Amino acid sequence: MAIQRNTIQRTLVLDAVKTLKNHPTPDMVSEYVRGRNPAVSRSTIYRNLNLLCEEGRLQRVHVPNSADHIDHNCEPHYHAVCNKCGSVFDVEINLDSELSDDSSDLCSYVSCKGLKIKGCVVLFTGICDNCSEESKI
Repeated sequence: MAIQRNTIQRTLVLDAVKTLKNHPTPDMVSEYVRGRNPAVSRSTIYRNLNLLCEEGRLQRVHVPNSADHIDHNCEPHYHAVCNKCGSVFDVEINLDSELSDDSSDLCSYVSCKGLKIKGCVVLFTGICDNCSEESKI
């Protein structure tokens, strides 16, 4: 897909995701943008989020049984979700020297009959530090 021209609304949406830094949901992005510029409609925000993801300027993180989250880091990496609060985090993986954390390299180690693998999605689950601390109180 060709990159669309930058509009004020698209810039506001991109800046919101980068500013929030917490893998926000589209609703969180909408709330942030509309809090700064109430004239921008929710549909405009959602449309621009979709376009920015299609262009590869943002990344959509699919979370089962929950809203998608948006990531400004489009480099290959993995995510984790807290089972308690639903927060999404980047995960650093220390792989052995024969494997890199580039998903295209990982795919060369996987074989699936009838499918040329182009990528993979890994989502770790657990309880985040904040929720763990709350349960100790």
